[in-house]
Amino acid sequence: RLTGATVHFADNEYDRGPIIIQETVPVLDEDTPDTVAERVQELERKIYPQAIQLIAEDRIRVEGNRVKIRVP
Repeated sequence: RLTGATVHFADNEYDRGPIIIQETVPVLDEDTPDTVAERVQELERKIYPQAIQLIAEDRIRVEGNRVKIRVP
């Protein structure tokens, strides 16, 4: 089982904008809601700054509902 975090552009529909970064973490048999939340929050602390950096460096282009990331 997996869960994860997504950074995406916002549009007029809830959770429907083009995805910038999406990553997953495992849900372990011994997990509690708190341990899963901790793992997801750790992931969010990693991918949100990455997405912001991509935007700041003008490395993102949206084509339709897809995000293209330019390699430096």
